[in-house]
Amino acid sequence: MKKIALLLLVLFSACHGLLNPVSFEGPFFLNFGESKILTPDNLRVEFNQIIEESRCPGDVLCPWEGRARIGLLLQSAGDTVQVELTLPGFATQSDTLAHQPVDTIGYRITLLQLDPYPDTQRPPQRDSDYRALLNISRLVRR
Repeated sequence: MKKIALLLLVLFSACHGLLNPVSFEGPFFLNFGESKILTPDNLRVEFNQIIEESRCPGDVLCPWEGRARIGLLLQSAGDTVQVELTLPGFATQSDTLAHQPVDTIGYRITLLQLDPYPDTQRPPQRDSDYRALLNISRLVRR
């Protein structure tokens, strides 16, 4: 019985560790397919879709900068929503005017950066190659 209890404790700890808790204190990276829990609200965020990758490659001149669109699954206190975030081509973390936040279930979610940036010499091969830099903050209720 002790072995089963120990095994369950190890498995629970391993599963809980996969969610990598983070706080609302600033931007954080989330790899494709990864989930994180934002504390203390226990907001679960999962990067689960690459919807569009049409950003102009960094080594090409394009008539349009293109854009990237990703999907996140958010779960909080019984609410579950799928959110779509968009980032224009060539936008970086410091280009605050280019960011397009989405407000839902009491939070503001912003995609600040999506790596890797397309390049004709080394294009991303799989969705799992991507990681998103996100900022999530609580909306202030008045």
